[in-house]
Amino acid sequence: MKTLTALLGVLMLVAACCPVVQAVDEKTENHPVFLLCPAHERYGSWSLYLKVDKNDPSKVLALGLEELKQHNSKDDGGYLKVLEAQANASTEREQIGTLDAASFGSGSLRVEKNNALNVTCTPAGKDFTLMVDMRISADGHFIIGGKESDRRNVVLKYDTVAKKWNAYATVLVNKDGVNAVGAEPLYVSGILFPVTGTGIFRISVALRGGNGVWVYDGGN
Repeated sequence: MKTLTALLGVLMLVAACCPVVQAVDEKTENHPVFLLCPAHERYGSWSLYLKVDKNDPSKVLALGLEELKQHNSKDDGGYLKVLEAQANASTEREQIGTLDAASFGSGSLRVEKNNALNVTCTPAGKDFTLMVDMRISADGHFIIGGKESDRRNVVLKYDTVAKKWNAYATVLVNKDGVNAVGAEPLYVSGILFPVTGTGIFRISVALRGGNGVWVYDGGN
């Protein structure tokens, strides 16, 4: 298995096309909400999902993280193809971890090795605020929410018509310092990033239909 590598020779385990729900058992289902997608051959993407009550999908039971093995924008033929794989219940995936809803706001979902990833989900009324902290270099991290919430802030909202959860940016400042969010939150599906031998130096946030906002430029 080969997943997202990073930087300075150190292996980092990492982990419009609308997501569909994935059946887990008779009482629950998974709603994919965010994709961390490398633009590099043979690498795997990370998928964040909400585990919900099948009879009442607005009721969230847990946040989960899984790897979509060898699904990336290079091998799959584009980011939207990886989204399709994320939505397809038959896609091979490896469970990485879950965080029970009872621990939202206090606990976190982590990939401990090399401090590769830390994710939190905090209740905000009927919504949830998502924080994603991904290691991108030997001493660098890319963060959505948390201490970077004035530049990048994402909330998970329930669509009462479609009966599924989606992610929306309430603030999304591009690399030139301009906020791409207007009067209404922007639907976002995840992030896309090329990977080099020394790290990740460019990151775009994907919008509906495959368009993106270039939010990080490391200058490499």
